[in-house]
Amino acid sequence: MVKPIKESEMPVPSETMAEVKHQFADFCISLGKTGTFNGYIRASKLPSGSHNQESGNEKTERFLLEIPYVNDVLLWYILFDSQEPESPPQFIFCRATDTKYERSDGGFLKTMVDSEALENLLPSLANWDSTNQEALANVVEELLIAFRKYQLNALREMTDQTVAFKVINLLESQTVAESDIELIIRAGNEVNLLVRLAVDMSKVPELLLPPLDRRQREILASVLFTLVGDRQTSKLVLSPRMQLILGQEKDVKFPNIQADRKQTLPEYVDLVRKQLDQRIAMVVGGVNHRKNFLTSLVGLMGRALVETDTKNFTKSTFLLEWNNFSFLVHCCVPLTFPFEKPIYIFQSIYHTCKQRPFASKCSDYPYSPNWQHFEMADRAKTFILEYVKTFQAESIRAK
Repeated sequence: MVKPIKESEMPVPSETMAEVKHQFADFCISLGKTGTFNGYIRASKLPSGSHNQESGNEKTERFLLEIPYVNDVLLWYILFDSQEPESPPQFIFCRATDTKYERSDGGFLKTMVDSEALENLLPSLANWDSTNQEALANVVEELLIAFRKYQLNALREMTDQTVAFKVINLLESQTVAESDIELIIRAGNEVNLLVRLAVDMSKVPELLLPPLDRRQREILASVLFTLVGDRQTSKLVLSPRMQLILGQEKDVKFPNIQADRKQTLPEYVDLVRKQLDQRIAMVVGGVNHRKNFLTSLVGLMGRALVETDTKNFTKSTFLLEWNNFSFLVHCCVPLTFPFEKPIYIFQSIYHTCKQRPFASKCSDYPYSPNWQHFEMADRAKTFILEYVKTFQAESIRAK
């Protein structure tokens, strides 16, 4: 049963029962299906607290879930009675921040005080089946859905309806579904809204897809909005696997939502989604461009090749010699090639600077994305041979 428990009254866990342990392990593995967008869910077993004085056995299993939610962390305590392993767990709801705000997660608890509400919101808890190893995962998933509904209801009850209108307008526009949002209401009528964007990754070659991680199975892109009255700001949030495909968040340039011209949330979400699709198409098409360019460059450099990336075709390294001066050249090809030019890093094998091999990064050289791949490679070779004299002098001075 979901009911309030004071922190001072929280009983302490015993040695984990094998059945609960197995169930909880299975639940942890399936956390990726619970609907949180922003990071991993952490689960940990808490240390002991209360004690059964008569038998000497501790009576309660207690776990903590740390759930990244929007830009906050939900702290949910899960309690099992080890003396009655078939009984449903109890929950304590907290947040990592804003614990003094009147709409704390204690208000969320009050929405489930009667049996009818419990049956509607949390059927897996109301009809707890201890033999079902997915029972706990189902309860937590239902709790997250109920928490989102609680926040939406609180949004509709805000005295300043400006933000509520923006969010409701986003949902009614069918730009996103309710299951694609997470929101937190903070003091001062500030609303933090995280919107998950549907991005088509079906055309991305398997070679570019990062390996699966059972803790984070999805490749996600989201937009984090901060809404206070008429003021609104936005930030692009990419999951680690998405960053491996598109690049770091700081390198993926997207316009901020424009409050000055009253840009609506549906308009901005559509804009970001289209730009994401364009960037993915650029990355997909860029594989062949990068491959053809590096193949041409390697052909021109001959035996100077040290190593080359034959998976994503983003880098080749050459060992060259000029007037008895040997040096390395790293050709780094961006995912947005040919729209963005390669970067050449010259590295000395003799000289150091601050206890590291002296290196010089070059991006200022003649380049046109309209050139054929062989012409790009031929001009790159010419630039390397012209710049080596300057690099040699710089490396000597840095000695």
